[in-house]
Amino acid sequence: MPELSDRPRVPWEVAARFAQHISAELTPLAVRVKTVGSIRRRKPIVHDIELLIEPPNAADLFGAEAPFLDNIRAKAAQWGDLVKNGDRYIQIAGRLYVLGEGERPVNIDLFLCHPPAEWGSLLAIRTGPAELGELAVTRMKFFDLQHERGYCVNRRTGELMPTPTEDEFFRLARLPCLPPSKRHTPAAFQPTEEVSRVRRSAPF
Repeated sequence: MPELSDRPRVPWEVAARFAQHISAELTPLAVRVKTVGSIRRRKPIVHDIELLIEPPNAADLFGAEAPFLDNIRAKAAQWGDLVKNGDRYIQIAGRLYVLGEGERPVNIDLFLCHPPAEWGSLLAIRTGPAELGELAVTRMKFFDLQHERGYCVNRRTGELMPTPTEDEFFRLARLPCLPPSKRHTPAAFQPTEEVSRVRRSAPF
């Protein structure tokens, strides 16, 4: 069975170009494709190539999912060995060329956005950092919201709380939606003024 490389270290410029190539290959097969993870956050050194993909006709899983996944898997096989091959997550042990250093291993993660998961939720969580996503999901519980598998519901009414954008995801958590390159900073973890007022009378 193929194995993933042990935390490869790839310069951001190299990883971003490779992610752009993968995105261009996947775009004709999908509604939209977005590079996420540490590449989107513009970290100088990248360990994984991560992309979020919305399948075509995502609401019609039985009619559209099978050919879409077959096409995605066929593309993925061109970049390396499939390590995980699910319908929501595909992981590839691949290789890329670094000028002056030759080939080096790289891990490629493809996250698929199937309903009821929403694009904004998965985009925010998969962009990271992980600690920020965990904080947002935890804070939602303070407002009687439950977030799991990429979507959010009101725990009292069962109502689906739409998160089509990152702004909506962070708004439900009462956290600021900062640019990806700023989401590791202390400001990204500070609650908005609205939540600060609530927390004075209801400790979190």
